[in-house]
Formats: sequence, structure tokens, C-alpha cells
Amino acid sequence: MNTPAPRSSWAVMRSVIHALFLREAVTRLSIGRGGWVWIIIEQGEHIVLLIIWHGIVQHHLIPGVSVPLFVGLGILPYFMMKSIALRGIDSIPANRALFVYRQIKPVDAVIARAILEGLIFLVVGVVLVVGFALCGVDVSVGHPLQVAGVFMLFWLFGLGLGLALSVLTEIVHEIGTLTRMAFGIIYFASSVLYPTSWIPASWQPVYFLNPIVHAVELMREGYFTSYRPSDLVSPAYLMAWVFGWILTGLFLHVRFAKRLVER
Repeated sequence: MNTPAPRSSWAVMRSVIHALFLREAVTRLSIGRGGWVWIIIEQGEHIVLLIIWHGIVQHHLIPGVSVPLFVGLGILPYFMMKSIALRGIDSIPANRALFVYRQIKPVDAVIARAILEGLIFLVVGVVLVVGFALCGVDVSVGHPLQVAGVFMLFWLFGLGLGLALSVLTEIVHEIGTLTRMAFGIIYFASSVLYPTSWIPASWQPVYFLNPIVHAVELMREGYFTSYRPSDLVSPAYLMAWVFGWILTGLFLHVRFAKRLVER
């Protein structure tokens, strides 16, 4: 009788992440009847209200660009990145009982939540685009590959933050609270609600130290063919931050692996 060959570490990790993803999805969907609808509404209502307020009520003309769609392209990926990071922080305490199984690692829980959040916000984005189209807004995408690539970078940025902060919060619990406060400040300092051209030229070199500004500008450049971002926008700078956070997060998970399981 042939014994089955042992599975590789990657195969085990994929199975674990898939199982944790399903567990998270079932937990989120079991809120009540029509749980998936409420998830979309929960994530979308704040975005829609901000789009209405900043894009329609307090609209400012941006040549060749739909202002509500312009605002939405900043808000949606930012909220996705923020949600992935914050849910990553909570993923270890929420799944700690499962870590008694040696196949399940804390990093798997963070990745599973990141995948679920990414899919939820992707669906929210599609619903919003369809809604804009039904309202007569031109939703054609200038460079679809660039938009998809920047969306993926936003997701990876959130994943990197979630990996790093999930460990740091276990070491110093106050970091989680400070992170939630910091996201409120970063929100208004990341060109989410306005174009970077509104920033005085003398401040822009400092303003563009924020990597999220680069991501938002690249997203809008990819969507609107008529939009021209600042010359300070750098995809390489953004990717350096993204992969820097991911490598830092993975290092922290390896360095404090035993502590994360035992606490």
C-alpha cells in the first residue's frame, strides 16, 4: 500500500489560509439574514456619504474629471488599506485558540483576513462603479492594468501594515490604539479628498514623503486619461514602502513566533 507523499510547506499554508478565510467569511456572513448585503452596505455607506458630500455638495471643478468619481478613487482604496491593517491587528487575539495546531501560524490569520477584506472592497468598488454608470457618469477606465496594479499595491500595503502591527500590538498594546488615531490624521494628509495641486509648492517635497499620496495619484492617473499627477509621484518609492512593510512584518512574525502563540 502506497503512503501519500508529505505535503510541502506551501501546500499546508495554502490549505490553512483557505480554511481560515472560510472561517472568517462565515463569521462575517452569520450576522443575520442577508449578512453579505449588510457587509457591503457597512463598508459602502461611509464611502458613499463622503462621495456625496465632497464630490457633489462641496464640488470643486477638476478639468476633465468627474469629481465624485475622483473622490471615490481616493476613499475606497484608502479604506481598504486601513481595514486590512486594523483587522490584521485583531487577527491574532481572535484566532489564538487555533494556534495550538502546529500547522496554523499567526501570519496565516493575518493573510486570511486581508484576502477577505480585499474581496469585500473589490465588490464594493464594482457596485459603486455600476451605480455611477447608472447615474450617467462616464466610468470608462483609461489604463485598466495600472488601476488594477495600484489597487493590488494598496492591498499589499495594508497587508504589510497588518503583519507588522499585529506583532507590535502584541508586544506593546498601546500601539493598536495609537495606530487607530494615526489613521485619522493620515486620512486628511494623503490627498484622498483633494488633488495634490492644492498643496503649496514649497510643501510638496515634504508632503510626498507620504507613500499613500503616491498610490492615490497613480490610481487617479490610471483611471482618468486627462489627469496629470505631480512630477514627484514615484512608483518605485511606493513599492519600496510596500515591500519594506511586508518584509518587516514577516521578520517580526518569525522573530516573535513563539511569543505570539504562547500569550
